[in-house]
Amino acid sequence: MAGPADSRNFLRDIVADKRREVGLMKQAGGIKALRQLIDKAPPARSLEQALTMAGQPRIIAEIKRRSPSKGTLAGPIDVVRLAAEYASAGACALSVLTDNAYFGGSTEDLAAAKRSGDIPVLRKEFIIDEFQVYESRALGADSLLLIVRLLGNGIGAYIRLSRKLGMEPLVEVHSEDELSTALDAGARMVGINSRNLETFEIDTDVVKKLAGHIPDTVYTIAESGIASATTIAEFLRLGIDGFLIGEALMCADSPAKKLRELISGFKTSLSTERR
Repeated sequence: MAGPADSRNFLRDIVADKRREVGLMKQAGGIKALRQLIDKAPPARSLEQALTMAGQPRIIAEIKRRSPSKGTLAGPIDVVRLAAEYASAGACALSVLTDNAYFGGSTEDLAAAKRSGDIPVLRKEFIIDEFQVYESRALGADSLLLIVRLLGNGIGAYIRLSRKLGMEPLVEVHSEDELSTALDAGARMVGINSRNLETFEIDTDVVKKLAGHIPDTVYTIAESGIASATTIAEFLRLGIDGFLIGEALMCADSPAKKLRELISGFKTSLSTERR
């Protein structure tokens, strides 16, 4: 169990536990069983399409119970209700943490969010094995997060498998080298994470450094450290297409109200840019 922020390497610990977890899942059931579920599942909703709606708020609202560095973010959560409130408040998509040991999430949270409405649901997970890609689609995920820091040059195979199963992945980067790897692998949606996954420290200058290196044909999402309309306006000027926001919403007294405030800032920024 993760505790307060310290000198530990969070990513190393998470991945070590994830390898054990995935190993147990693979023993319990193989990809063949997952394929059968996938064959019966409805087509994935398009996260790409949700990000292309002109003039619309492009905020992916996250359901996140806990953080390894900050502990519990919110009290008991009714996922179906919260997901519906996010959608009603104007989120273009949902992101759901499914890691339990460090984030308090579950695959049940993903299923509940999927039942809540008709906007795309992104599975936020530490994907380290192709088994998890099949599992994501079998669970009903419309998209999934692929982290270059974890998959390295092998990420291209994970992108292709995701597309084969009907999901366009969000490919996460934190450095210029990781961005080059993502683009070389053919990523169409890139998430720039301001959070260092080893220390969990946030540096939004990462977005400023990387945004200008991403082609206009690739959708760019800013992740982590987004808590104000001012930050949204600044990132929009850098060419950021959308925003994945979790802690700022989950720590608010009313996540849906906070989302509306950020969306209002988003719309104001777009209106200002058109003048």
